[in-house]
Amino acid sequence: AGFDVRISPGLAPEAMAALLDRWCAEAGGGCAWRHAEWVTPLTAHHLVSRDSRNPWWRLFVEAVETHGPVSPEVFPAGTDSCFVRRAGVPAIGFSPLRRTPVLLHDHDEFVARGVLLAGVRVYE
Repeated sequence: AGFDVRISPGLAPEAMAALLDRWCAEAGGGCAWRHAEWVTPLTAHHLVSRDSRNPWWRLFVEAVETHGPVSPEVFPAGTDSCFVRRAGVPAIGFSPLRRTPVLLHDHDEFVARGVLLAGVRVYE
């Protein structure tokens, strides 16, 4: 079986590996895990500090708050910012689509017209 596992930034990659090892041991013989051949295993999280002393974060919040409150959350698959951060470049993933169900690539994915137009104004 294959599993797409995404771990919280609060959990070290080594801790996740240890957890998987423990689960396999508890399951008995014949149970093992490995990274898929096409995956580069995560060895460290590449986070951007949300501290107000971080000028990138502070300026981002100041710009976006003029359009509404900023609600930071972990969203692992919404933007390519994770790849940019992995290359050592600080990056903040962002979506201006407020009060919208998260239906990325799901059945009947949609964005309401008003939400889309409000999101465009954030970038203006």
